Formats: sequence, C-alpha cells, structure tokens
Amino acid sequence: MLKQVCSRYPYESSTGESLKSEAAEIGAEMVKFLEEKVGVAGAKIDSFELSDLTYAPEIAGAMLVRQQAQALVEARKTIVEGAVEIVHEAVELLKKRGLEIPEGERPRMISNLLTVICGDAHVQPTVAVGAEPTARESGRPSW
Repeated sequence: MLKQVCSRYPYESSTGESLKSEAAEIGAEMVKFLEEKVGVAGAKIDSFELSDLTYAPEIAGAMLVRQQAQALVEARKTIVEGAVEIVHEAVELLKKRGLEIPEGERPRMISNLLTVICGDAHVQPTVAVGAEPTARESGRPSW
C-alpha cells in the first residue's frame, strides 16, 4: 500500500505536491488504510510518519543528476546576473571618466566582457579582423 500511495507523488517538486511536501497527507492516508487492516484484531494506529525514502541506485543516480543540473542552472543565472551588473557598471564608469565607447565598438566590448566574466576557463576576447581600420589607425581607443 505504501508503494501505491507514494507512486502518486514525485519525490520533490517546486510547483506542486510531492513526497517531501505532502508527508502529513500521506501519513493520514496510511493511518486510515492500516486501521482498516488491524481493526479486526482490536489494534489502533495512532500515527504514521514518512521520514525517509530509499530508491533503487539507478533512480537515485538519475535524481542526483537532475539536482546537479538544477544547481548548475541556478549558479549560471547568478553568474550572468552578476556579469551583466559588472558590465553595466564598467560602461558607466568609463563614461564618468570621459571615455565614451563608440557605438560600433560597444557590442564587441560588452560581448568580450561577458565572455571573460562568465567563462569557466581562461578565455581570450575576440578581435575583429577586416577591412575597417584598426583602433590605432583610426585614432579611437582600443577596448
């Protein structure tokens, strides 16, 4: 019976019912079921607590992978939010110091900063190669 009751709920869920969030409801359902079974013997069930669940290794492994993936996504969101804030502050600081970034250079500079800040490994900013004059040749600052 416990398997039947527990199979109706996911282990955990951020949007609805789960084994973790509905332990009291599951306990009440189990008390009712068990009382029906032991009532003929004169026994009474006072409570049933669901305190720990153990899953088969392959299920536990899959759940661990899912938890790690969720943690990675949350960490990346935090990194990106922080990177965007750092880039915004850098652009504002450059403006305050009188170093205006030309419109054509702004997207590349922002992309380079975000790449460096968000990257896991040592990264190199990109440099445009083409027919346009270089920053040094045009007299513009090089970012």
